[in-house]
Amino acid sequence: MQSLNPKVSALTILNRYSAYLLAQLRANPLLQSVTEAAQRNSDALSSALQAFWTAEKEKMAAASARATAEYRLDAAIRTVRTAVLVVALNDARSQVYQAVFPDGMARVIRSNPQDKLSLARRILQSLAEFVAPALPTETANLQAAVIAFESAVAACDAAQKAEDAAAGALQTSKVSYCNRYGEIFHQLVVTLGERRQAEMYFRQVRGSAPPAPSPTPQAVPSPQPAIAPEPTAAGTKEPTPSSAAPTSPNLAIVAAREPEPAAHAEVSPVREVTAAAA
Repeated sequence: MQSLNPKVSALTILNRYSAYLLAQLRANPLLQSVTEAAQRNSDALSSALQAFWTAEKEKMAAASARATAEYRLDAAIRTVRTAVLVVALNDARSQVYQAVFPDGMARVIRSNPQDKLSLARRILQSLAEFVAPALPTETANLQAAVIAFESAVAACDAAQKAEDAAAGALQTSKVSYCNRYGEIFHQLVVTLGERRQAEMYFRQVRGSAPPAPSPTPQAVPSPQPAIAPEPTAAGTKEPTPSSAAPTSPNLAIVAAREPEPAAHAEVSPVREVTAAAA
């Protein structure tokens, strides 16, 4: 039986290994105590996984609420900017506009949530000192948007911390399950009295198959040495193209059928003289 790796996802452990073990144990009524221990182990991991999923959904909902509150805050800041420009006669270099937006509008809109809250509070303070009597509605809307966004940021931070805590608890639960998974195997070995029989109740862990046997090296035939031509008196006899055997069967047949030319008979000198005297 291979041990489980805690890095495997909890859903894989529950659906692949825990479900298989419980199904095998329930088929044997004599292993009721082992089945109950395995069921408690599976329930603990399942509860930790459900808690993590709940915290993850809460975090997503809090992040969505924070994004909505941030959009409303940006809209309130733009409304205040338009109202301040009306008071300043559309002069962005005026003293009133520079007092409310000393760094411009883009820096306020593009800041992270914490910096945006600080800049929005400073805008409210500047409005109270310079143009608050002229902009009562815009100031009240911006104040409400700041309070809503501040609450949404705090809720999102709390949801993030809860998700991190649930993730840590899930990892601890996975480690505990893997340890108890091995303890259940040893308990089965003691109960059944045979290790091979206990291994039948557990599913094989992925990626833990025994290594394949290495191939047996085959003998490679050594190359034969080339046969050297026989030496002659005049030197080494090299084959000539004329003495080479024909490469085609048809050429061999034609060469076999073709008669060799007859040798010319030598004329004796005595016979040449007799013929001349006659």
